[in-house]
Amino acid sequence: GGNGFLASESIDILSEDIHSDLLIIPTALPVYAPPVPDNTYLDTLLHLHSARSCPVLFAAASWWESTTDRVASGMTAIIADGKCRALNQGLVDPDNSLPPSGEPPGPDPNTEAAYTSTATTVLSFSEKPQATKAKTRGESNPIAVGIAEAVGKTSFDPNDPDTCALLNPLPFLPPLTAQSTYAESELNYARRVLRLQALGLARRLLHTGIRHAVIGISGGLDSTLALLAVCAAFRTARLPATNIHCVAMPGFGSSSRTAGNAVRLISSLGLSLDTIDIRPACRQHFHDIGQDPNTHDTTFENVQARERTQILMDLANRLGGLVVGTGDLSELALGWCTYNGDHMSMYAVNSGVSKTLARMMLRAFSHALTNGTNTANALDFAPSDATELSAVLRDIVATPISPELLPLDDAGEIKQSTEAVLGPYELTDFFLYNFLTVGPTREQMLDAAICLFASSPEGSDDSRDPRLAHLRLSPEQIEHYLNGFYRRLINNQFKRSCLPDGVAITPLNLSPRRGWRIPSDAAPNAWLS
Repeated sequence: GGNGFLASESIDILSEDIHSDLLIIPTALPVYAPPVPDNTYLDTLLHLHSARSCPVLFAAASWWESTTDRVASGMTAIIADGKCRALNQGLVDPDNSLPPSGEPPGPDPNTEAAYTSTATTVLSFSEKPQATKAKTRGESNPIAVGIAEAVGKTSFDPNDPDTCALLNPLPFLPPLTAQSTYAESELNYARRVLRLQALGLARRLLHTGIRHAVIGISGGLDSTLALLAVCAAFRTARLPATNIHCVAMPGFGSSSRTAGNAVRLISSLGLSLDTIDIRPACRQHFHDIGQDPNTHDTTFENVQARERTQILMDLANRLGGLVVGTGDLSELALGWCTYNGDHMSMYAVNSGVSKTLARMMLRAFSHALTNGTNTANALDFAPSDATELSAVLRDIVATPISPELLPLDDAGEIKQSTEAVLGPYELTDFFLYNFLTVGPTREQMLDAAICLFASSPEGSDDSRDPRLAHLRLSPEQIEHYLNGFYRRLINNQFKRSCLPDGVAITPLNLSPRRGWRIPSDAAPNAWLS
């Protein structure tokens, strides 16, 4: 089960010189959406085929398996005569159309069989793929994306461009390619991630028999992406879009820009929006617990977050629906959520999506809709107004990220900036990826981050990845944000120890059941020292 057949010991056993006429591998292999596509599974099957000199039949469970934490791949393959004779990537491949609307939802053998494509091209197996070093720091290496590949176990000179060229500053995104193809690369990846999110939620809806979803819409990045996933899930589960219940809950820090974008977003998708002003209920709660409403502390903020969650949960009870969570992987890592507030839901579609990936996905969808890409191909569903959806997605991406829990400034603008506290998400996601994959020392992480993110002196050429050109960071700022990353990541494990179910997008996830985890009472000093 799982992906155990890929483990080296399993390969050794299956590769032993034992005569067999046919090798059959049934598995519950999960599917992920790595930023860099690879043929790991096919390479493994070809290796086994070569070692055993017999045909290999591979069959992974379909998406109808449990989606508590991940989606099963549904991949099937036949390897014979040195070739991949038949390959079916299943519904998790966005290039495979969803069943026609007349088909029943769920695991239908005839429906699944319709998506089998014959592969006649010989797929070669390379025992050790060779990483090719990028020529400049702007050309991300698709193989050596981790710090370990560049620095090993020792420190390195952050001023050495040859060493820095091995590092990928945006490891949750597709590697940088020629401008003409990068937009296509982003869209393809965004489509695959959205398909995984949709399949995870659709499976939960079909399993429970729940036909309604309730989601809070702020007009911000995360709730927007979550709503797109809900729309795609309802298309997958053959449920009417009228059963998607969107709720705007303005509070003390809600801005006219995000409120307006929420309305535009819902309209462009052909949905309806209910608005519930949480301020009266919060004022009553302040009075009940003795909180001074003019004291804008953590209590002031968390009261609003928990009031919103209470509204969504109670609405779901009344409607017989499911509350869809909107929090993302980056926020979960840093604990940037209210315990038992936005931290909690009934299924979290964004829990495997980093903030940089969420931005990229909305940008890719907006670009595709602007350039006339078939909307059903881009989103797995057809919005009511593709042009308006493209425009509002573009503005949502451009809006400063904020929980909007503190009052606006005198001009009515947002004054609570998430990235001013945590650091740019490009930087924190870089920390997160490398922490979860190779676990470099603090010094290695700092050196690598300075190498990639520190802005060039005035008047000199900026040799950084062009996607980082908007960042102006000093080494001192980078170190400050790194120390904060370690403290927040470790100190907030208690929030991740009780997370709702949600599909993993990559093997790097924070689920307390299958992902990276530590004791809730661990101390960050071990990582900082």
